[in-house]
Amino acid sequence: MTMNSRPMDSRNGHAPHHGNGEIKLPFRDLGAECALLDAMMRDSSIVPEVIPLVQPDQFYQHAHGVIFSTIAKMHASGAPIDIVTVATRIQVDNLADEIGGLPYMVELHNTVTSVGNHREYAAAIRNASVRRNVERELGTPDGATIVGVIAGYLRSKYTPVFRRGQNLWSTILAREVTRSEACAAPTSDLIPALLAATDYPRDQTGNPKRSSLPGIFRQWSQIAWQDLLTYLPDESESSEIADSAGEQFRGSIVELMSMIESFSYARARDKNERTEVQRRSLIDWCRLFAKEGPWRSIRSLALWCRVSPEGHPEVAMHQRLFAQVRRGNLAPPTQRRLVQLCEMYGVGVGGHTMPLSVCRAGTGLHRVASYRAV
Repeated sequence: MTMNSRPMDSRNGHAPHHGNGEIKLPFRDLGAECALLDAMMRDSSIVPEVIPLVQPDQFYQHAHGVIFSTIAKMHASGAPIDIVTVATRIQVDNLADEIGGLPYMVELHNTVTSVGNHREYAAAIRNASVRRNVERELGTPDGATIVGVIAGYLRSKYTPVFRRGQNLWSTILAREVTRSEACAAPTSDLIPALLAATDYPRDQTGNPKRSSLPGIFRQWSQIAWQDLLTYLPDESESSEIADSAGEQFRGSIVELMSMIESFSYARARDKNERTEVQRRSLIDWCRLFAKEGPWRSIRSLALWCRVSPEGHPEVAMHQRLFAQVRRGNLAPPTQRRLVQLCEMYGVGVGGHTMPLSVCRAGTGLHRVASYRAV
């Protein structure tokens, strides 16, 4: 198919001009956009997997975003998806003019596509969108500093909505991003903008010193990261709470309580008591040791258990437990933060007399996140 048969970008009607009169087209991957849409219409079973990977506004070509939105709406309503049903829905919704006419659907369907590569197509579309966002935020290189270039790149790549301690929450990746990950090294998308920054070191001939790039990025990316965190609201104060953030936190608690630990345990066999070493998950140790009455600690761990007056096993933990069982990477920075996250996402409460987060120990690991008050 002819990729330039559609407008360059019907969202703004033109491509950016440079001072020398040359037209520079924004970065895009029309081949990936066409291939992804064609794959979704050829094999509707991949649609639920693709929808979370790409947003309509990440398509460079407006027509492609319209078609993607239509497919997503049809999937949500349970409608069958193929080239005929999608074209019909576009016509019913009076969107044919927005895609340049229904014949374009036939042209799109003639794309040479490998359905099994849908994840790669989606990634290419996302990456192209990130690169365009960087170009759009920075505008022309004139006046852009190194810190400004890196900060704009981080905002475009991760689309953060709040900070969690010294990390940020990325809506694009649907997970927490650490400084070490984001500031590891400049990507190929970022290098041209860095070299064009107004304060980038240059040699005697005025050309940027490429050999200085790794060190400069390491130095200034730390500052850009900190500036970005300064302007982000804390997770507990953010008006935008991503569902994925709550799922990740609950998942970290489940992973914590799934850790296997070995303890000596006295068992009575044939009227004789034997002490043996057993390996169990933390939640299973809690079920085993839980008794009515006061809280009982699980050996030397910052983990307690008991049976409530209603007969339910309950578990209490302190933030120190994460480090004790080698899951410090999952831990909130403080106990106070652990309690806040439990309360925010409906997975726990903090006791007023003990700094604990308490959960009901159900019959399955999925119940670990069903918390009760102390």
